[in-house]
Amino acid sequence: LSWDPAVDNSGKIASYEIQLDDGKILKSSKTSVNVSKLSVGEHSYKVRAIDKDKNVGEWSDLQYFTVNDMTAPTSVKAKATVDGYSVLFTLSGKDNSGSIARYVVTCGDKSVETTTDTAVLSDFGVGKQTAFIIAYDAEGNASKEAKVSFNVKDATPPEQVTGLAIPLIDSKYKATLSWDPAVDNSGKIASYEIQLDDGKILKSSKTSINVSKLSIGEHFYKVRAIDKAKNA
Repeated sequence: LSWDPAVDNSGKIASYEIQLDDGKILKSSKTSVNVSKLSVGEHSYKVRAIDKDKNVGEWSDLQYFTVNDMTAPTSVKAKATVDGYSVLFTLSGKDNSGSIARYVVTCGDKSVETTTDTAVLSDFGVGKQTAFIIAYDAEGNASKEAKVSFNVKDATPPEQVTGLAIPLIDSKYKATLSWDPAVDNSGKIASYEIQLDDGKILKSSKTSINVSKLSIGEHFYKVRAIDKAKNA
């Protein structure tokens, strides 16, 4: 806080008294004084001069000034919950104003801004990802960047199996069931499940399986593919 030098008949001012916001009286031998730990909002101060003989002058007119929030949010955290190829972010942080005005969540080329404590980003690829979060208060002060990592797993099942062949039955009532390779977005099928006559589920890592002890009469079978992420 600063002011012009006061005028006294003695030619010299001994000191100044400064009152900030009708509070404690501060003193200075100069025409300025430093104040700290000011709260956000409007403040006022007034000054009076004291000469060498301790004669006290009149208070000056009040001078008003405003302190803006200059403290960025802190303790910013995020929790990521993966649902298929979308991720829900639960956000938190602290600010001296009492609340966070907005969050910005960025992951690669994806970004979303929210004024609540949750945000959603979608259409992720499979694999480990890292998102970065910045919190802003009402004055636009930005927090340090926080980050959260998550893993997006393959959630797409293989396509329906086709090309089931009618097997040849040998004299020992055995047969080889076979089908075309299935198609999956991951590029690889882990295994196949085969159900014969609505019975027990058989498994095979190949596109065929041998069955035996077949009874005389009509039979049927169906096949489904399972990928590495166990999508069926």
